[in-house]
Amino acid sequence: RFSNSAEEELDTEVRKYFPGDNRKRIHWKATARLQQLITRKYQHIPKAEIILFMDLMKIKDDDLKVVIAEDKIIESVLAIANFYAQRGTSSQIIYELEGLQCVDIHSKEDFNVFYKACVRIDFKSTIPVSMLLKEHLIHHGEGVFYVAATHSLTRELYLEGLKAVSGGNHICILFVSDDVSEETKKIIDGMKNSGIDIYQIMSEDEIADVLSQEVI
Repeated sequence: RFSNSAEEELDTEVRKYFPGDNRKRIHWKATARLQQLITRKYQHIPKAEIILFMDLMKIKDDDLKVVIAEDKIIESVLAIANFYAQRGTSSQIIYELEGLQCVDIHSKEDFNVFYKACVRIDFKSTIPVSMLLKEHLIHHGEGVFYVAATHSLTRELYLEGLKAVSGGNHICILFVSDDVSEETKKIIDGMKNSGIDIYQIMSEDEIADVLSQEVI
């Protein structure tokens, strides 16, 4: 919810502070009164343009983990597109499979068509998601909400994410992987510190639980 906002308006409601919340939103008077960290709730205005990138590069892992990761990448994109379609907000899904594919979702009917088409999606892309983001950034201005569902965190994706943020856009990365190496942790921390929202989705995680952390 907060990721897809052109601006924020202070609301009067408060809630318990959760790790990862913006510390600038802490309500200090309420915190002192209740003796626990309390943060302000914000009201958000949806952005006009929502772009979802789906990484269909081949996943290198054991067969079971590959199947799980592929399902979660598709499922996360479908969940977000469906969320907006039900609310009458348009989105566009971009992926590469035998050429660049751009699917516009303006309604629940459009979503249903794409949902059925997903049975034909295969992870045989030759273009990384960082390149898809790069091309879109070249031809579009600011005020775009980007979401990239990927199984690979690369330096190139990091750099393109920085460009998106510095250009006045918002970007959220859904990292579908069980990789908890120190190198990966450093990349994740670097992205967060640079204003890129990133959520790791592990094999045992439910997509709904991750997205309920206010990704959309």
